[in-house]
Amino acid sequence: MHAGALRALEFDRIAAVVAGLGVTSTSQERLAELQPMTDATAVARAQRATTEGTRFLADHRGFPLRPPSDLDTIISALAVEGRALEPLRLFGLADYLESIEGIGDQTSGGRHEN
Repeated sequence: MHAGALRALEFDRIAAVVAGLGVTSTSQERLAELQPMTDATAVARAQRATTEGTRFLADHRGFPLRPPSDLDTIISALAVEGRALEPLRLFGLADYLESIEGIGDQTSGGRHEN
């Protein structure tokens, strides 16, 4: 997409607002890096995901994710082969993953798709 068109649409300002909605620092960084899509298939897929998210928010009060404050540190520690997580960090990660699973259960009506 042409840089002038992005400026006219204030895409950078929109991306900054959206990035601020990220629950974790990683999601905020990824959202800040978003660029407009040009592939029709990818756009349609993203629109379906947006519709699903909008429906979820209409039925629920926000996304009940519970990321630990040190999620980035935990993820980095997992990248070191043979390194064990401290019990509190392991518990924080387990709680976060459980909150993700809970959202999946709510969006799929309690059924898991394999």
